[in-house]
Amino acid sequence: MRGIWLHRMGPARFMEIRLCSGDDRCLDNTLVRHRMLGCWRFVDGENWTTIATRTAFLFGLTGRQTGVTQGDGPGTNGSRILGFRTWVVGRTSMLQSPAMTGSSNGTERVTIIGSGPAGWTAAVYAARANLKPLVFPGRAAGKDLLPGGQLMLTTDVENYPGFPDGVTGPDLMQQFFEQAMRFGTRVVTDSGVQSGDEVAGGLFTVFQDVASVDLSRRPFRVKGDGGYECLSESIIIATGAKANWLGLENELRLAQSGGGVSACAVCDGALPMFRDQELAVIGGGDSAVEEATYLTKFAKTVYMIHRRDQLRASKIMADRALNNPKIQMLWNKTAVDVLGDEKITGVRVRDTQSGQESHLSVGGLFLAIGHTPITGFLNGQLDLDNAGYIKLKDPYRSTTVIDGVFVAGDVADSVYRQAVTAAGMGCKAAIDAERWLAEVGIE
Repeated sequence: MRGIWLHRMGPARFMEIRLCSGDDRCLDNTLVRHRMLGCWRFVDGENWTTIATRTAFLFGLTGRQTGVTQGDGPGTNGSRILGFRTWVVGRTSMLQSPAMTGSSNGTERVTIIGSGPAGWTAAVYAARANLKPLVFPGRAAGKDLLPGGQLMLTTDVENYPGFPDGVTGPDLMQQFFEQAMRFGTRVVTDSGVQSGDEVAGGLFTVFQDVASVDLSRRPFRVKGDGGYECLSESIIIATGAKANWLGLENELRLAQSGGGVSACAVCDGALPMFRDQELAVIGGGDSAVEEATYLTKFAKTVYMIHRRDQLRASKIMADRALNNPKIQMLWNKTAVDVLGDEKITGVRVRDTQSGQESHLSVGGLFLAIGHTPITGFLNGQLDLDNAGYIKLKDPYRSTTVIDGVFVAGDVADSVYRQAVTAAGMGCKAAIDAERWLAEVGIE
């Protein structure tokens, strides 16, 4: 039977509209807009509600006129659609009414990708500017990548302002999250978009990650890995950079439990547990030298474990390490195991030339073998530097080569990589996005 049929889909606020031809063949998940009414129809419980829109291009797709003039049969909930030509605008697997999104036409004004200090700070500022930001916090992927960012792997944080007695990384990020949600931020979970008290699990909720984005035209299309899709006038990318680990089982376990393994000396090196201890740094580049040099302020001795017979660091940095009496070089060595139950007691190292293994007693281990910015979902749509970090159009702002796309945090910062600097970049990105939306006339 020819017509437009309504099908309920899970919670009442979501629906599917199916366009059927005369031979009963239907196009799944086809969204339709009534040309004469200038509105969309959404189901609310068992009744139809009409929600006005400002534009015929909901979801940013150019409509094409269809030959369907009448829906002459009831939908599965008993509703009927009668007597109007329609515009087929697009398809989706999950739909929200405009009242639930950041603008009156169903398109988000600001979508934030990422949930570390940069992402949640951007959400706080955007929400307080009444932009109703939508956040894709990301999905837990193994033990070293969690919603909340690298601080979820940090026990004691003593250098974030406002916490004179220190705070654990997960507790700090939970407070970021709660503050953002308080002002009306919405998050994408596997159950759909949720806000406020709906997110009972806090940062341990099963959130959706972003699978892909289309930045070729506005509004931008964002696809989640759990089926949710949206269009957004602007995007803030705050996906961070993942610390590179050796991949040893005990390494990550002790890093997560506060057992003396870390990927950030500046973050953790001054903690009491590392003072007057023999510590080890793995790596041979500039970052490794910086970490080792910083640790000499607190440690008794710092061993640099490097797989080659010379440092990869620049000459000035290498000389700094080689001439520091507190730094001892262990050449041609790789770590094959991290020892200790509740706290690290040592590292088993292997000589890369002889293959002989030995035990090195240390009270702390710091990984300095680089970071990997999380940019794979971009598929080359933004410019990256040689290390894979997103290039900023203006180093003093958060803008990129694509208008309406902003960047914050460690995904664009290969120098500082601190929670407080990431939060500051999140603030800049939200303000930049708010001002840009105003400039282009989007309220």
